Amino acid sequence: MTERVLITGASGFVGRRLVESLGGAGYSLRALTHRRRLDASGVEERSVDLAQAGDWSEHVAGCDLVVHAAAALDPAPSEAVADAVNRRATLALAEAAAEAGVRCFVFLSSMAALGFHPDSGLLSPLDTPRPTTAYGRSKLAAERGLSKLAGPMRVAVLRPPTVFGPGEYRNFLSLVRAVDTGLFLIPGRGDNRMSFCNLETLVDAIAWALRDQRARSVLHVADPPIRFRQAVSVIADVLDRPLPPVPLPMPLARAAALGCEVVFRALGKQPPLSLGRLRTLTSDAALDVSGTERLGFRSRHDFRSGVEATIAWYRAQGLLRPR
Repeated sequence: MTERVLITGASGFVGRRLVESLGGAGYSLRALTHRRRLDASGVEERSVDLAQAGDWSEHVAGCDLVVHAAAALDPAPSEAVADAVNRRATLALAEAAAEAGVRCFVFLSSMAALGFHPDSGLLSPLDTPRPTTAYGRSKLAAERGLSKLAGPMRVAVLRPPTVFGPGEYRNFLSLVRAVDTGLFLIPGRGDNRMSFCNLETLVDAIAWALRDQRARSVLHVADPPIRFRQAVSVIADVLDRPLPPVPLPMPLARAAALGCEVVFRALGKQPPLSLGRLRTLTSDAALDVSGTERLGFRSRHDFRSGVEATIAWYRAQGLLRPR
């Protein structure tokens, strides 16, 4: 019998690729969308606003598996919105799924739930969470609520870092655009480790979590850690933009970040570089995925191929300046 999967956020960055992948693997799909339509052949599509949804029973009825990818993204408009969408709606959906006999519930959380741990090395799912944003706090609250669900439904919480791939137009695009200027200076030595997650890695991990009984509780999903200067060098090489030969000394980097904050916020705009962003770019903190690997899932995608596909999509969408 063909298994039916309910996918929330199905018209989003991750959701669209997931629909393609799971549909191609032979699953029957029910897709929940909100602002954008999916219009995929052979997919049952329903429009739902997570913030307003009340009774989820009609949406989970007849489904064997659920992937909850919809969310109020970072930066969330407010604590209240983040909590309503990312925690309350998640738990209501999970409870309805459990009551309907769904066998597996996969929740897409985020490294933001773990929070910022500067210079902590590799971070495991057992490290104490210290979320610093409304988005991160709401994701952590959802994780904790899911851990208390009773019953036979298996729950797998996947925590990726920054996800990149065709269709991404947020954090990774900002980094690529900065490098594309040809003026991007690597702050400090650039030897700090950070984690990225290829879209294909995340989609593979979701498919694995749906079928493997060992996938449960909180799991870190990411590609192998990479030094920041190596990541920037790969991006620059794919863009065919030379990097300045000298790094930006940290005292000057901090002064530049502070100046950006003052000037851009006075103009009512988001600064391209802030002290918080500088700390993120220079801290040694990456996800430890060894626990996930011991359970049977390992990334099979390299950073460069993902960057090439992502930049090709950016160019096709006119998101980068012409070469």
